[in-house]
Amino acid sequence: MKILVINDSQNEDKFGKKIREKTVKMLKSEKFEFKDYNLNLDDLHYCIGCFNCWIKTPGICVFDDLGRNICEDFIKSDIVLYVGPIKYGCYSPVIKRALDRQIPNILPFFEEVNGEMHHSPRYDKYPELVTLGYGEDVSSEEEETFSSLVTANGINLQKSGAKAYVCKNDVDIDEYISDFESYLKGREVR
Repeated sequence: MKILVINDSQNEDKFGKKIREKTVKMLKSEKFEFKDYNLNLDDLHYCIGCFNCWIKTPGICVFDDLGRNICEDFIKSDIVLYVGPIKYGCYSPVIKRALDRQIPNILPFFEEVNGEMHHSPRYDKYPELVTLGYGEDVSSEEEETFSSLVTANGINLQKSGAKAYVCKNDVDIDEYISDFESYLKGREVR
């Protein structure tokens, strides 16, 4: 099983660093095969909506930066974990940019999923999506918005949904690590 970790380094305060360290430690101790990107905004150009990745160079972004590698690693992975602070119930700018740069991995065509319009798949296989948002002052409304957003992005990236974690304190981190480890081990058996 291949795991891709995409972490926001821009807002990595003490709390964020603890989450990242414990996640990487668990993945290493359990000997999971994983690749870890610790990104900042300068690592990825923002999507300009030119649609060349759909029309002129199918599956390949016009920007030759780390985003191309991440798109390729994304499709080759079984599970992708996004980790970053929650900002007003949404992703941090770095995680949002990393997600936006996944559009080469889907097609410009639409299909109806659960009464909603979503993009059609470009590939036969897509990874499971897991997102961990954190912040010590995340409100219940922000948590609900975040979970809904993660689910919608999972559907657009060809899954029936996605798993969302929210960590607000040290106890939440330990519960997330334990649950995520169990989640990964459950996927290994399949």
